[in-house]
Amino acid sequence: MEGMEVTTIRCGQCGTLKGETNHWIVAVIHPDYEGILFQPLECIATPRNPELIYKGLCGQGCSQKELQQWLDDLKRCFTTQGNEAA
Repeated sequence: MEGMEVTTIRCGQCGTLKGETNHWIVAVIHPDYEGILFQPLECIATPRNPELIYKGLCGQGCSQKELQQWLDDLKRCFTTQGNEAA
């Protein structure tokens, strides 16, 4: 058992610690609001693309909150840009 690396995963929304049977989702976020993708944790490729942001989420509720935050940020970004152009 010596030399084994233990990885602790916490939900990026609520902070819940990942258990054995949780059905976790990963939000793959593209910088500059290019998009957001949700995939089961088991489907995430390794090594991960360093240009993307990966955020572990403990389930549907936290995934919905993440999407809402992303949409709110997107809306704010374009609202701010629209005000600057005027």
